[in-house]
Amino acid sequence: MTELAAEENTIEVPFQDHMIEKFVTYASDVIHARALPDIRDGLKPVHRHILYAMYLLGLHPNTAYKKCARTVGECLGRLHPHGDASVYDAMVVMSQQWKMRYPLVDIHGNNGSIDSDPAAAMRYTEGRLSPYGELFLKDIEKNTVNFIPNFDESETEPEVLSGLFPSILLNGTSGIAVGMTCEFLPHNAKEVYSALDLTIKNAIKGKDTPVDSLIDIIKAPDFPTGGTVINPESIQKAYREGSGACTIRAKYHIEPYGRNKYDSIVITEIPYGVNKMKMVSQIANLAEEDEDFANIKEVRDESGRDGLRVVIELKKDTPTNIMINRLLKRTQMQRNISVHHNALVDGKPVINLTLKDLIDDFLTHAATVCHNKAQYEYDKLAARLHIVEAILKALEDTEKTMELVKAKNRREAISNLKEAYGFDDTQADAVASMRLYTLNEEDTDKLLNEQEALDKSVKRYHNIIVDQIELLKYLREELKDTYKKFFSKDARRTDISYESDDRDTIPDIDVIMAYTHNGYIKSLKLDEYNAQGRAGHGSTFKTKDDDFIENIFSMSTHDDIVVFTNQGRAYVLPAYKIPTVSKSSIGKTLSSYVTFKPDEKAIKLLAITEDDKDKALMFTSKKGFSKRMSLDDLPATASGAKVLSKKTDDDELVSVSLVNEDDDILMVTNLGHALRFPANKISVMGRQAVGSRSIRFKDENEFVASVISVNDSDVVTMIMQSGYAKKLNAADIPAKMNRGGIGVYMVSPVYRNSVGDFIFCGVLKPNQDIMIVTKEHKLIRVNEKAFSLAGRTARGLRAIKLEKGDEVASATIVDSAEEKEDKEDEE
Repeated sequence: MTELAAEENTIEVPFQDHMIEKFVTYASDVIHARALPDIRDGLKPVHRHILYAMYLLGLHPNTAYKKCARTVGECLGRLHPHGDASVYDAMVVMSQQWKMRYPLVDIHGNNGSIDSDPAAAMRYTEGRLSPYGELFLKDIEKNTVNFIPNFDESETEPEVLSGLFPSILLNGTSGIAVGMTCEFLPHNAKEVYSALDLTIKNAIKGKDTPVDSLIDIIKAPDFPTGGTVINPESIQKAYREGSGACTIRAKYHIEPYGRNKYDSIVITEIPYGVNKMKMVSQIANLAEEDEDFANIKEVRDESGRDGLRVVIELKKDTPTNIMINRLLKRTQMQRNISVHHNALVDGKPVINLTLKDLIDDFLTHAATVCHNKAQYEYDKLAARLHIVEAILKALEDTEKTMELVKAKNRREAISNLKEAYGFDDTQADAVASMRLYTLNEEDTDKLLNEQEALDKSVKRYHNIIVDQIELLKYLREELKDTYKKFFSKDARRTDISYESDDRDTIPDIDVIMAYTHNGYIKSLKLDEYNAQGRAGHGSTFKTKDDDFIENIFSMSTHDDIVVFTNQGRAYVLPAYKIPTVSKSSIGKTLSSYVTFKPDEKAIKLLAITEDDKDKALMFTSKKGFSKRMSLDDLPATASGAKVLSKKTDDDELVSVSLVNEDDDILMVTNLGHALRFPANKISVMGRQAVGSRSIRFKDENEFVASVISVNDSDVVTMIMQSGYAKKLNAADIPAKMNRGGIGVYMVSPVYRNSVGDFIFCGVLKPNQDIMIVTKEHKLIRVNEKAFSLAGRTARGLRAIKLEKGDEVASATIVDSAEEKEDKEDEE
């Protein structure tokens, strides 16, 4: 009978469904109670409970400290039924100046260190609210926020705190939940309050404040440990999208040491969240174990009362900039911090909150606090005005009033006053309680002045309660007062570097940049390729089996590469971002560094150096349309921009070159026709322009192969598909032809089939080399002295012996290797 009853009372539930239900409940509890902050006050429950417990204990900034154990016990017993260690740990963090931009707790005693030393036990330390912590609880007694039952419903606690302190932005916070995380970074109060003020000012005018206007004010975080934010564009992406990253770098300078004045790198500020002791140990270990850091002589931590100071002494002849760059890339002198703006909004987790969301939601909360405060003040002042009005009315006839209160008892006196003057219970009770015979004319004047002031204040608070615009004006005043009292003298600690690269920490060396037909790019040291005699076999230039070099040019690692695509877009990429590799490496795809549009491919890579700043870009399309464009119109970053529009759908950009205003343009087609005309015949136009007709073609298969700028004094070299090359005086090419003409032959029709298509045309200076790359991965470097001057229609000389089936893919001009060695010997 018992077994049957048990079976009847048993409810069978699928284990999978039961686990899902319970796990979702658990995950929700973790998210709400531990991981995500409330967007209104920016606090998690434990931090809110600690601050309120200290408020209940009366631990204000101007009172004596009390043992932290007392605060922890108060918090556990009344508000936070969890472990004491978790509460004390949170309390300690709230007091640490290297973790909190604006510490909320003031602890007297050992509260840990930036080396992650633990704080003393809570029985030894003492604490109280800091001025910022007290600000969190300002006016909480004025019904500014809702109170909810505590964990055992024996008393109440605030749902959120009332201070006009946007902690989610000023101090930031982090947390890990089940399937969700948050990471908010600290910011400077002046910037945040300025953004709040702008938003309110615009709201008063009925205007919205776009996120970009807020980013103009809040450009980057402001960390308590200082440092330098680099590439602020990355954190600004998080401001717009709710997630991203911030790159923070240590502050350092170079100091000489020793009798011979060797360099030492002195670190004075470290990135936020970095353990100084671990960073020092990491550098010391690298100096012992890694050859790249073998030139580090010693690492010392000299931090003390005067601040943080880590000294890295370098050995003699160490290239300091290169060592700094290695330290930044391999140690915690530089780190990326992820940003995830996830928080509780209306009690529910919301992900990817933008900067505008954070500002708007805080202001909504702050407006509610100010409205509730105004209501509280209105009720309080209106009640007092109600009584003062009754007292003044009673004093109009003191003798009558005194007769009315001379009754058998208090209840009869109150009844008499209500009947005679129309008072309510509150007014009658207040008048009956007064000693009217002690009032004189001076007291009456004080009451009249008080009535006037109360009437004015009551009307003001009434307007704030009923008029949204007046509420916003009141909120703006309150925020300004808060800023002036607490933050007006607070200076920014973290610098912002708008340099988008690390050129100062990169050695300035000459490199060859090679781009292949299949989209691979690599950088090689120029001095790896020595000059050979004319008609040599060349050395191997590694690519994939089905690939070949299309574009090759020399430049410095401090220069920029501009990538031009067939769709007429341009992308700017610092050369140093392409790693310098060995001959045997195939490199990486260009798309690893630049994000192309669909169906877009690079057709020209151009080196932009400091010497080119006065030049303009000459664009020429496949159909022979050209325009010039200022270098200032190039996009500033690798995100790119359109620089040439197409005349027809089947047209595309095929040639880009740099020209001066007084240059002549030499335009050479693949079939060997050349047209020379003044560059100023091509107008300077904007990014979106198509351009004008620059050359016409005899053959439907003809297109522009190369465009360069020339003068009569220049020597021009031309490289043909069959491996032939020639150099000739630019003066031999007819000048001042008409733009839009056909041009003249650059090789006699007799030789046309034997030399193949024209691949390259360039200006050749004395003591320069011609570098030629074939489709079968052969590369040769030939000095210009190997070629004699030829006539305009001459075939030229063989520059490279080609194997059967091979042909020239691309070419470029580089400085002579021999000339460079001579200069180094002279130095």
